[in-house]
Amino acid sequence: MFCRCLSMFVLFIFVCGNPLWANKPTASPSPADLTFRLPTTSGETIELKKQPDQKVTVVCFLGAECPLARLYGPKLNELQAAYQPQGVRLIGVNSNQQDSLEDVQAYVKKYKIQFPMAKDYGNEVADRYQAVRTPEVFVLDENLKIQYRGRIDNQYLPGISRAETTSNDLKNALDQVLSGKPVKLAVTEPNGCFIGRVKKTEVTTSLTFCKEVARVLNQHCVECHRKGEIAPFSLTDYDEVRGWADTMLETIDDGRMPPWHASPKYGHYANARFMSDEDKKVLRDWVDGGMPYGDVKDMPKLPAFREGWHLPEVPEAVFEMRKQPYQIPAEGVVEYQYFVVDPGFKEDK
Repeated sequence: MFCRCLSMFVLFIFVCGNPLWANKPTASPSPADLTFRLPTTSGETIELKKQPDQKVTVVCFLGAECPLARLYGPKLNELQAAYQPQGVRLIGVNSNQQDSLEDVQAYVKKYKIQFPMAKDYGNEVADRYQAVRTPEVFVLDENLKIQYRGRIDNQYLPGISRAETTSNDLKNALDQVLSGKPVKLAVTEPNGCFIGRVKKTEVTTSLTFCKEVARVLNQHCVECHRKGEIAPFSLTDYDEVRGWADTMLETIDDGRMPPWHASPKYGHYANARFMSDEDKKVLRDWVDGGMPYGDVKDMPKLPAFREGWHLPEVPEAVFEMRKQPYQIPAEGVVEYQYFVVDPGFKEDK
């Protein structure tokens, strides 16, 4: 489903976002709908309301485990530092049901987030803003009118990772609002993970997480989507799966997960990562039917996965590439690196 361990992390950058914008906003919320008062990761509360000394406010919906939200954390810090002296305030909001306050605090700490990060329990604020994905930004003027909504820029898109952005949508909108000009591109399609909303849906299916859904996830997903593995989030927990349900179905329907690119017309592969139509239907019918938990007695055991070295034979020798880890910058391009290692052999091997 979401991944197999042979996939590279970069695949997860593009698990989210659809070229067809099915959730395009129908109407702009009123300024009264945009005010809020929320708890933050620092233990305080933050309030958004009309203030005479506040020129521009940027509200950014972020997910603690969404790959794009992680990538854009440093960039949002840079924008905060550059525009705060000009009267711009940036507020992060997490509306995911699967992200606890502790998860959001860990996100803030790991990515050194420099702006307030609030928790929107029950996704009430996300609903009023009509926010769909993470990251998704809203630029509000001094009257709390939305002047821009959508993506931060176009550096990361489904299937695309540019070395540099070619369309600084949020930055351009801020410059235009601050200069008193109308925003030329006021709406763009956000790219990222669906917000994991709390859904009050009537149960209309006999399929349950404990029985049918856990089996499908165990077969196709949890090899990587479990604690300590390459995937950015786990799919072994019911609450996590409920929060990721919409994104899960989107990536399956788009053929991006499970990550497998070999065409079946060229032969059969023993390790082919295909999900059957029957298993896809199980997941979709369960999500559409209210996502019931079921009886824990029906829960299958997690598969036994091999830890450590995965190839058939254990290597005869292992050499460290270098004494200290090589630091990869959060953004930009790293030129090809060469590391010379002395194995210390005294004779031919």
